[in-house]
Amino acid sequence: MFTEEAFLRAIQESPDDTVTRLAYADWLEERGDPRAEYIRLCVETGWPRTTTHDFKCDKLQRFRKLTEQVSRVWCEFFHGRAHFWDPVTLHALGRLQGLLHGYESCNHHASDISYTFEADLVPRWGKIDELAAAHFGESLAPVTLELMSTWETNLRAILDRWLFVELRGVSVSNRRLLIQTDSGRDYLLNDVEACIQDVVQPWAGWRARITRNGFYALDWDDLILEGTDRVLFLHFSFSD
Repeated sequence: MFTEEAFLRAIQESPDDTVTRLAYADWLEERGDPRAEYIRLCVETGWPRTTTHDFKCDKLQRFRKLTEQVSRVWCEFFHGRAHFWDPVTLHALGRLQGLLHGYESCNHHASDISYTFEADLVPRWGKIDELAAAHFGESLAPVTLELMSTWETNLRAILDRWLFVELRGVSVSNRRLLIQTDSGRDYLLNDVEACIQDVVQPWAGWRARITRNGFYALDWDDLILEGTDRVLFLHFSFSD
């Protein structure tokens, strides 16, 4: 008997196989699931290889409505932007992403400056420069990679810089917060580093130098951590 996970795994393994996608749509429709119509519309229009500008008006309106109904997490798996890792890795990755998004939110303030902290884990299918080119895309090419001989030290320095960039100046009723002490930040950094270790178990680290053919960010750091069968992309930036 097919399961939803089996369908999604098959779709990820053969992204051009419309037969499997439509069979999945039939399976969902039997269960009264609105994602069936979303899948059929994707197959019919070629989304996401096409753009919504190519949609006819009625299909565009229906697509936008369906997009609001389906889970964003499910879309990540269905369109191959998220990989089916083992449960332990998924838990560790979710925790790492949650921590980064938490620090990202805490650093926001009343001005128009906003921060972006991201962690993307991908299977290792080729050389590191090939993975980097696929991750960053043609609009940012060429991306230059710089091997960090002491990547552990570099990683910690970058985490310390970005996670507490605005938080260092926060005070509450003249009380000193945990994040304003070296020992307090060390404790929090250890937690994030432990999550990274659980996700990728890195043995090498790279710094990605971005060529800006368009606007990328006001300031940023992009790191790539290599594991045996996986690669973790870490991104930290701010813009106004």
